[in-house]
Amino acid sequence: MTAWVSGVVAIAFGEAPSADVVQAATGRPALLNDAFNALVEDQWRWAYTETLIGVNDGKPVGETSARVNPSVTYAAQRIPLKIRGKPPTEKQLKRAADDGERAARRRHEEQEKVPAVPVDKEKSEMRRADEVQLWINGQRITPEVDHATVLKEDATSVTYEVPMHAEGKGDANSIFDRFELTARVNRASHQFEHATIRQRAPMRVKLIAKVTDSLIDFEFSTPDPLHPAVLTRAIAEGHVRILFGKEHIIHSEMVRTELKHVTPYDERFGVKMGPTRTIEF
Repeated sequence: MTAWVSGVVAIAFGEAPSADVVQAATGRPALLNDAFNALVEDQWRWAYTETLIGVNDGKPVGETSARVNPSVTYAAQRIPLKIRGKPPTEKQLKRAADDGERAARRRHEEQEKVPAVPVDKEKSEMRRADEVQLWINGQRITPEVDHATVLKEDATSVTYEVPMHAEGKGDANSIFDRFELTARVNRASHQFEHATIRQRAPMRVKLIAKVTDSLIDFEFSTPDPLHPAVLTRAIAEGHVRILFGKEHIIHSEMVRTELKHVTPYDERFGVKMGPTRTIEF
């Protein structure tokens, strides 16, 4: 469960079709679809300092922090500053550099699978909902945007409930039918304000742990009004029991500060890359 909690806490403003046009053409909620598109198109354009604070049964596990900068070489895009309260070792720095290279290769492979936009189609044409995926602790999860329903709404925002399903084989196939995703979208900006993944029923993880409940809260903000909202804070909480041992209460909080909008390293030659359709938390 600790690894799962820690793993979770991993728009270009061109012309776009009106909300009414998108709703009529696709059947999906236009606000929600626009919010996902804005997030995936701008997510790799922020440099920031990320700090993770964990608590296990009320005891701090030590602060972990890193400087993230997608405008530098892949090996240097995530540099650990502190790991569980201690300076990183040379081995840990090397591992982070290797992870950066692997992550870049994965993004490039993923991008090659995205079909090119036909020349006779508008660049901003809506993509299928299943092209947006979440990458959570090594597992791909697809939010079923076409089947989202409105939970509540007011003059400024709309909150949706979005079904999810896991891609491929693995534990997540049995796990994510026990979770629900809710997301609040601002009416004016068509961008996320807040999202929550909440556990709906007890579950077992790899047969040795039982998770009775868990909750992950995502907060978005707009550090630069010229660019879309970005994830700046996430809180994860859970209750887990290992075999027949006592129940452990786990709390993890991730905060991103010192945000700066940058040009990705992939675009160093002036060629803009297409957006990666996977959102990594």
